[in-house]
Order: sequence, then structure tokens, then C-alpha cells
Amino acid sequence: MKPPIRSEFGCLRARCMAVALNLCWFVPLAGCVTSGRHGVTSNNPGIATLDTAHAIALQSAVMSMSDDWNSALGAMAYQVQRDCGSDMECMWVTQAFLRNGMGASLDVAVGPNPSVAIMDMLVLCSLETWTLEHHWAGFGIPLQSGLAGVKLLAKARDSLWEQAADHLKVDELARLRMLIDAWIARHPDQTLVSFVRLADFASDRNQLTLAERADAGGLLEELNEVSLAVDDARLLGERALWYSSRYPYVLGQQAEMTALRLTQSISNQVVTQREAILSGV
Repeated sequence: MKPPIRSEFGCLRARCMAVALNLCWFVPLAGCVTSGRHGVTSNNPGIATLDTAHAIALQSAVMSMSDDWNSALGAMAYQVQRDCGSDMECMWVTQAFLRNGMGASLDVAVGPNPSVAIMDMLVLCSLETWTLEHHWAGFGIPLQSGLAGVKLLAKARDSLWEQAADHLKVDELARLRMLIDAWIARHPDQTLVSFVRLADFASDRNQLTLAERADAGGLLEELNEVSLAVDDARLLGERALWYSSRYPYVLGQQAEMTALRLTQSISNQVVTQREAILSGV
């Protein structure tokens, strides 16, 4: 009979957390006050910018959508990790999914154009729900737990689409749904989707057809035709405060994931060494 090894790891997770937290000190927190890689404003001087009150309301809606999605991700991760038990791979894969999703959600919500950000949030929640169901449930995450998590995310995803309908046109939402479905059909094996944005649909680097890329580019241009004054002090201030109050959660998730991976690695080494010793007795 093998001697129990759980007692040997009583303090291991705490030590790994301390190491992982030290790795996170220098992550930049200023992304919310830059224009972002997808920020585009109109060059047409005849098109008026949104008034500040409307801009703030739209930005608030995006941030609310982000909070709702992050809450759903957290609930999903808690449910799955509760079922993981002592399976370290299940634990850190779930933690990685949570970290990727929340980090992407925050990045989207503080974008310079809230109209585009709403679209990006819909892209994110739709693709993350899809990839959990078709790639991670049963591969790294137990199948039944993963499918239960999919139901949670699907409910939150549908709620976000309903919220977006208050701010975007029916035609815009319908076109976006078609583009998301087309992207999935042409990228069935992509497991990491947290970096995909509306602007990527218009890029020639993906597998969408020329007509689909043109439609994505036209949709993006329409949203950017009514641009925001991104240097408005109040908009930037609220964006920065919102971002800075939430980003520590992503740092904590990164630290937790690193600790779990270190724990799994060390645990595997100890078990291997113990089996080697016992086999020689």
C-alpha cells in the first residue's frame, strides 16, 4: 500500500501562490487610456460626434455587459472546479479559461468606441460559449461539468444579445450573427478565441470569404462613422476607474493558475519518485 502523499502538499499551494503573485507585479494597468488596436475614428468632418451624455451611457452599457459576462464566467469556473476534486489539470484549465475570458472582457469594455465594444462583447461571449462546448468540455474539463458550464454561459450570452438590442440596430445584430456563424464554420479547430474581435472578421488573415470580410468591414465602418471624442476627460476617467478596480481580479486568476500548474508539476514529480522508490523495495 502506498503511503498517503496529500500531507506533503499542505503548504505547497500557498508557496506557489506567493511565487506566482511576484510574477504579476509588473503587468501594465494603463491599457484603458489608449486607443487600442481596433480603435478607428471617422475622417469625415461632417459627421458629429456623440454628445458626452450619450457616450457615457453607451460606455456604461458596455461595462455592464462586461460585468455580467465576467460574473457568468466566475460562476461557471466555480461550478467546474468544485467538480474537479484533486484533478490539478482540470483546475488549471478551468482557471485559464476564466482568466482569458475576463481579461478579454475588460479589454473590450474599455475600448475607445463603445458601439464597436458592444459588438466585440457579443463576438467574445458567443465564441467563448462555443469553444467551451466544442473544445474544452471533455478535454481538460470533465464533459458533464463542462456542458453544465456551457448552459450558464449560454444564458449569459443570450442576455448580452438582448441588452445589445437596446443600442444597436436589428440589421446590425443580424449581420453580426451571420459573421460569427461564418467564422466558426471556417475556424472549427480554433480553441483560443479571447483575442477575436469584430475587426478581425474584416482581416484577410482569417478564412472568411471576400464578401464576408467586406460585410464585416462595412459594419465596422458604420459603427465608426459616429465616433467618440476619446480624449474626453470624463470618459477617460470613468474608463480608468472601472478598469483599475477590476484588473486585480485578472492578476489574481493568473497567480492562481500558475500556482495550480506548479502544484501539478511538483505533485507529478513526487509521485513518480515515490513509485520509483517503492518499486525498488
